[in-house]
Amino acid sequence: SDNKSEASANDIDSLRAKGNAKFGEKKYQEAIDLYSLAIAKSDSADHLGLAKCLGNKAYCHIKLEDYKTAINDCTEALSHDPNYVRALQRRATAYESVDDLKSALNDLISITKIILPSNKSDLKPSQQQQEVMENIDRLLKAISTEKAKEALKVEKATLLHLCGKVEEALELYEQANRISPDDPHVLVKWANAFLFADKLDEANALLDKAVAIAPEDSAVLFHYGESCNAQRRHEDAISFYNKVIAVDPAHYEAYNHKGLACLAFLESKGFFLT
Repeated sequence: SDNKSEASANDIDSLRAKGNAKFGEKKYQEAIDLYSLAIAKSDSADHLGLAKCLGNKAYCHIKLEDYKTAINDCTEALSHDPNYVRALQRRATAYESVDDLKSALNDLISITKIILPSNKSDLKPSQQQQEVMENIDRLLKAISTEKAKEALKVEKATLLHLCGKVEEALELYEQANRISPDDPHVLVKWANAFLFADKLDEANALLDKAVAIAPEDSAVLFHYGESCNAQRRHEDAISFYNKVIAVDPAHYEAYNHKGLACLAFLESKGFFLT
């Protein structure tokens, strides 16, 4: 039975490879037929394999301008692998092609959350991050509603900030804030960029404003706690983490970071000296 399943897997890989070759030859319908056969033969538990086949099939449908089918294929691919960036990119392209710019925006926002740099010291944008920023720029030009523009500006600013382009990020956060001056989550992200640039007074002023607007928003309170910790204001950090826990008792990160702040506070007072 293991030999049979191995043979089946090899057969599916072969079909997918043949589909890729047909795609390279721009024989999109033939590629679709091969991907469809691979999908039909696949084990339902082979989530990554199915996601790839469906994502590739969707790309063929985009080339044939069958955007509705492409969207359906991408959605099915994402049901197997929710973090499959190519499926999100292709679905965003298909949504944009049928003028569903709001859905395209949502997919781009999802992508930014997946591809944020895991290593904060790696400050050069990857090709993937650069492509997403270019897509965001294109959508910014196409979208007419100010609220949607704000969301895109915030996501692009977050990418720029984490790739080390802090001054560009600060400018975009300011633009987003002009669109929605009372959005506490824009203020928090803007404050984080100021903190990254060691502009503590500006960061704290924005966090004060965010807390004044949303005094019981656990995300806002948690970020203020993080900011205090970064400034070695451990007692203030503990106070904000306590507020988070009071608002959201299931916010486990707040318990964890409060514990770390307590340890840092005790260490600053010399409790661990030998």
